[in-house]
Amino acid sequence: MVFRRTKTLLALAAAAIGTVAPSSAQVLSDEPPEAIRDLEIANQVGNQVPLDIQLYDSTGTALTIGDYFTDNRPTLLLLVYYDCPLLCGLMLNKMNEVINEAEPTVGEDYKIVVVSFDHTNTDAMAAGKQTLYHAGYRRGLNELGRESFVFHTTSAGHARRLANAVGFDYRFMPESGEFSHPSVMYLLTPDGRVASFLSGLDYEPKQLRLAIID
Repeated sequence: MVFRRTKTLLALAAAAIGTVAPSSAQVLSDEPPEAIRDLEIANQVGNQVPLDIQLYDSTGTALTIGDYFTDNRPTLLLLVYYDCPLLCGLMLNKMNEVINEAEPTVGEDYKIVVVSFDHTNTDAMAAGKQTLYHAGYRRGLNELGRESFVFHTTSAGHARRLANAVGFDYRFMPESGEFSHPSVMYLLTPDGRVASFLSGLDYEPKQLRLAIID
């Protein structure tokens, strides 16, 4: 079953046609441009993420995504790119909002894995985002929390494998040098299967809490 991406993606319209307004005044239209019209979120609930997908953490250390599936904690997965002009920042800010308000605690109850699907993004970019969002977690992160809330880079091939496994569609737009993509975050089971996903930007902390509990 395939779900069309929500109207949230219309905020990308200006970037997709190369006419970006200031971020405080993004121009929206009723119809998305052709470049993003067919992007979809595929329902891959139950699908196993390939455990050998190669990642690099914010220090440049190589690991596999399977390294995160070694205990009984679920994983919140976000696919973004770090120099995205609009939607990725909104996604990460929404994540920050809900993890601050949701009852489960980062580290103790679940992990957060953020992966850039743009292979040109650097370890330094990942580290900058990680520092920013660690500081934004109002309950504070102990050592386990910091180890469990990690931003990554990867190669183009491994990014696509991961995106396909969870049902995330993205497309590079050469005319703008940017990517079009949906807004979605995934809950993965402790053994690395897709348990559920939250799309758009209007989900509530309660939905995250219930997804983690479930």
